[in-house]
Amino acid sequence: MGDGIFISYRRADAAAMAGRIHDRLRARLPGRDVFVDVAGIVPGKDFEQRLQEALSQSRIVLVIVGERWLEKRAGALRTRIWDADDFVRYEIAWALAHGLTVIPILVDDAKMPGRDEVPPDVAPFVSRHAAEVRNSRFDDDLDHLLRVIEGRTDPQRQAGRRRFWPVAGGALTGLVVLLLALIAHREITGEPIASQLGLAGAIALVPIALFGGAFAGWRWASRRPVADVGERR
Repeated sequence: MGDGIFISYRRADAAAMAGRIHDRLRARLPGRDVFVDVAGIVPGKDFEQRLQEALSQSRIVLVIVGERWLEKRAGALRTRIWDADDFVRYEIAWALAHGLTVIPILVDDAKMPGRDEVPPDVAPFVSRHAAEVRNSRFDDDLDHLLRVIEGRTDPQRQAGRRRFWPVAGGALTGLVVLLLALIAHREITGEPIASQLGLAGAIALVPIALFGGAFAGWRWASRRPVADVGERR
């Protein structure tokens, strides 16, 4: 696996936006390979083979989703993403199967598809948190996307980093609360807590406070909206 960025899109859906994003990423990330099919495939080269080569050299896949992303072919009963030979389906399924970071990019008013609107090999894609790129706020949205790309390559690792400080803070808070409770107990009763619980019991309060505080911090962090690549819309 390389460190490149692969841009997946439908030409009939968001070709212009894919081109803009490609050009901006190339300008802002000169040391990274940024692949988009129009610019990245030499005439005469096998298309599917080149896609697989580019995907294997990438770490991040940006999936550009416009309002026509789920469009049907003429006369078809289902949308194009269900076609066995659909390149967008191939790109997403390959990226998911090989553990690449897949980031949906919602263009303007586009919405994420539902899980029942895509085939099983693409279904995990719909639960990925999406970034929004709007023509009216292109510069700001691309700046946000660039911060995401430059700051993380693995969403699970990023989620772990987001939870570390709440967990650590919760553990510290648990210790502080325990200390205050022990002081209050001594002030009220005139005796240390060990006189009632014994030394072993008093010592056991420390890991209990640490664990309880850490668990509370973890629960709080887990309930926060995950916004590593923008809110899902």
